Amino acid sequence: MEQNDIVSSIEGRLNSLRIGTLVQPEEIRPVALPSSDRKELGRLEAELETVVEAAKDDPRLPELLFRLANLHLSEGNTARAIVLYERMLGLDSGRVAAWVNMGVAYMVAGSADDAVKCFRTALSLDPDCCLVLTYLSRALLDLGDIDGAWEYAKRAVQADPQDSRARLAYGLCLERSGNALGAIAWLERTVDLEPRYVYALVELGRIYASQKRYELAIEALERALAVDRGLYQALQMLGDIYYELDEYERAVQYYQGAVSIKFDDPYLWIRKGDAHRALRSYQEALVSYERAINASPECVDAWARCAQVMAQQGDLDASLEYYNTACALDPDDPTLMHLRGRLHLALQHFTEALSDFDRAFSIEPDNPEHLYYRGLTLERLGQTGDAIRTWQVAASMFREMGATTREAECEARIRHLSRPQS
Repeated sequence: MEQNDIVSSIEGRLNSLRIGTLVQPEEIRPVALPSSDRKELGRLEAELETVVEAAKDDPRLPELLFRLANLHLSEGNTARAIVLYERMLGLDSGRVAAWVNMGVAYMVAGSADDAVKCFRTALSLDPDCCLVLTYLSRALLDLGDIDGAWEYAKRAVQADPQDSRARLAYGLCLERSGNALGAIAWLERTVDLEPRYVYALVELGRIYASQKRYELAIEALERALAVDRGLYQALQMLGDIYYELDEYERAVQYYQGAVSIKFDDPYLWIRKGDAHRALRSYQEALVSYERAINASPECVDAWARCAQVMAQQGDLDASLEYYNTACALDPDDPTLMHLRGRLHLALQHFTEALSDFDRAFSIEPDNPEHLYYRGLTLERLGQTGDAIRTWQVAASMFREMGATTREAECEARIRHLSRPQS
């Protein structure tokens, strides 16, 4: 297909998908089943890559790249979106919306530093833009710069006192400054001004939940869902609340709703798995943890939880395979090393267990639990003297911690091994 035909075809497909100018971070959601238009657009975008250099003088290209970037961002593909925004801005660096959306992409990707740079550039182009001031405040808050966040939140509210997003940023600054009650009052007023502004309701629910005022949190979150059932954030928070209240079946229902929307979030799947596990529905828990792995193969927590479920079901060999992967992904996690060591101990892999407990203690030398199990392993290896010395150190550490029961266990094991053998 010729360069002009590719550009024209992409324009047509983008028009059919109705891509907006600004992408709100709360509205970014992956697409489970792409439409035929979206699939064809993916094919055309791949063709565009082969002619993009030749098309750089095409006056349609900057807008095309901008809209393609917005599409990828709306679907949660932040890496691809950023690449496209950078290309577009190389052709038209004065497009404020592109700097704003690229900043949003960096925020969603967890790179607040880069987001701040984008928003500052946008602000230099439009110094009084309420939206830019708001996003800059939020990004600085993510960096822990509360004073800076306050400065821009105040400017945003001054620029447009009725803007709900600006008011939300101001409320979050109140909360992060330690004034939770002030934040609640401010956000309640924001909702009064705009009853359908669901993101203020979601943050209200979060703040109430953090204070364990669960009835008020549930009310706020359900009000948000009444406006938009696609708010996975509200569904997740309700799942968290019901999990905290030991109502695991209801928690599962809300987590299921959340993962049906945000199916690429491994930690949502882990939450769902934890609720199944609390119900002793181990097979369902394992399925959820496996889905977390599918969403993010490097998610250590998902591998570790699979290992724990397999151990609970008595399949120690399968559990060990999961632990091996988890430890390979994060070899500096003392808890993982300790748990794998205990599994090796149960499997009578004493040399491997000793290696894991030694590694765990080298990473976390203030935790005598590693030494306690190291002593058990040395005893099983027949290294009585080393076991006694290990438990002596562990007992001293437990004594300093006030862990009298564990100290007594160490002393009992020392006495047992110190008895003359008949």
